[in-house]
Amino acid sequence: MLWFVAGAILLIVALLLSLLGFAKVIRAKEYGVENARAAADKKEIGVSMLIAAGAVATLGLVGVALSTTYFQDPGESKVIRGFGRGISRIDDKPGLGFKAPWQTIATFNVRNQRIEMFGGSESRNPTVGSDGAAIVAPVQGSANVTISVTVVYSIKEDKVGDVYTNYGNQANLLDTALRPNIRDVVRTESARFEPFLIKERRAELEVAVREKLKALWDPIGVRLETINWGDFRLDDATEKSLAAVNQAKANAERERNNLLKAEFEAEQTRVIAKGDSDSDQIIRCGAKTIEIVEVIAGKETKVTKVIPLPQSLCQNRLNAQVLTARWLNTLEKIGAKGNLIVVTPDGPNGINPRLDLPLNSTTNPASK
Repeated sequence: MLWFVAGAILLIVALLLSLLGFAKVIRAKEYGVENARAAADKKEIGVSMLIAAGAVATLGLVGVALSTTYFQDPGESKVIRGFGRGISRIDDKPGLGFKAPWQTIATFNVRNQRIEMFGGSESRNPTVGSDGAAIVAPVQGSANVTISVTVVYSIKEDKVGDVYTNYGNQANLLDTALRPNIRDVVRTESARFEPFLIKERRAELEVAVREKLKALWDPIGVRLETINWGDFRLDDATEKSLAAVNQAKANAERERNNLLKAEFEAEQTRVIAKGDSDSDQIIRCGAKTIEIVEVIAGKETKVTKVIPLPQSLCQNRLNAQVLTARWLNTLEKIGAKGNLIVVTPDGPNGINPRLDLPLNSTTNPASK
């Protein structure tokens, strides 16, 4: 429209210059011979004005021509408007396009675009996002959390006309709908979370925010693509409380692990003692075993169970003294058959006493 107005003004100026130039040339012919010099001057001025009018007219025609053409990049959609705000047509084809000189254009980007909200004094980041600072949102317990977020959206190609009718241009769409919607929805949904859990439940918050934004944006012709969370920063007092809670949880987990270790060691000692007792029953008492089915770790498992006998039916316990006596008895039985010499360790006086057991007649030299 600007080129058209400029071209029209230049054409009007060219027309006026042409009229004045022709008037000068015609009046120059009215001068007689005695005023030939004045006539020549008038004619020269008139011709100059006609030349200037031609140049101005050329510029005006160029302006009018430019007002009838436009170029569109891929991923753009143009609303061609007539006088006022009426929509003449919508062009979504890339390349060179044509329109009437008096028609105007509103361009909408239908590619994926980002709305970035981060930084600001509350997040302690001096760099602020292109769409504003991070969102200060409430959580349960009268605490606040500063949330950085990037939302990717796109305008539906078949809804460009509706977006234009309702908002006029894309900048107004962002200022009056998209950015306020994001801040309002995030603040509303964050209030349902406890301050100590909101960082861990980002996915749950994303689902809730996505559902609300889709319900708001689908009717106006905007498609929600993705939501990318940045930092979640609680206020200082809440952060300190959270650190204390996390430390308490770590201490409790450590004590729990120590308790489980003690229980495991106690169970291990019980199992070993049970094994020793069962072995004692089998060796000393001649106890019998049977296979039974028990549930272990949630599964049915076959185990061997010892049926204990009363102590009156058992021999002496297998203590150190009993084992030593049995060892000596065994040595005597072996020595009775000959060829056994037992050497004991050094005695208290540094001598090596030796125990000689009788040899049989076949190997004893004294018997020959």
